[in-house]
Amino acid sequence: MNSHHLHPDCTYTRQSLPLYSGGDLSRAALARVEAHVRQCKSCASLTQRAQEARRVLVLGVQVRAEGPVPSLLPQ
Repeated sequence: MNSHHLHPDCTYTRQSLPLYSGGDLSRAALARVEAHVRQCKSCASLTQRAQEARRVLVLGVQVRAEGPVPSLLPQ
């Protein structure tokens, strides 16, 4: 959906996803996003995807910090 036709709460929520996923929103902003996500399936789906992407990214950084990532391909 084109962002020009989104409800203002959808636009706000989608713009807030990086900070929301990282736990960096103010209490007021967090409450606004969470209230909207409870009512909007589309934004709830995007929020879940953003949180999963962040989880995978953090896991990758942790693995990288522990040493080389072993090859998954046969040697």
